[in-house]
Amino acid sequence: MKKNAVFIIFLFALTISACDIDWVESGESYNNFNYNLRGTWQSSSGSCYFIYGLTIDYNSIIVSGTNVFHPDNPIKNFTLNAPLKGYSELIKKNDSYTHTGNIFIYDRGEYQEGITYLYWENKLYGDAKRKFLTFSYGSYNDTLEYIENDSYTW
Repeated sequence: MKKNAVFIIFLFALTISACDIDWVESGESYNNFNYNLRGTWQSSSGSCYFIYGLTIDYNSIIVSGTNVFHPDNPIKNFTLNAPLKGYSELIKKNDSYTHTGNIFIYDRGEYQEGITYLYWENKLYGDAKRKFLTFSYGSYNDTLEYIENDSYTW
């Protein structure tokens, strides 16, 4: 009986370490960023009013780049170049290549109003594709392109 208990405890510990489970502090909700959003996103001079980037991890986001944004851009209000807690919520999945959602960022002691985004992929050839995030505000659209995904490893 003792051997079985030790074996079960060993399997439980092995499962936890293999699955990389993030324990949530008491009272917090368990939210994270959609897998497709995780990685580094960068604007290009032709598609954005100003140059900036986002680095999105499992449950954090870093807004980087210039602190001069278009006055209507909702991202301009966040602390730059610092990891901030956050998560995303799916609004509508159009197909396997596009979806609309909201990004929520915890800054200055509270979650700020959600920022609506459009995620879309442009299939090139074979398995090759380019991924984009578009934020619309006022009469402007900022499109960021996916650069890499360093935040998720097997």
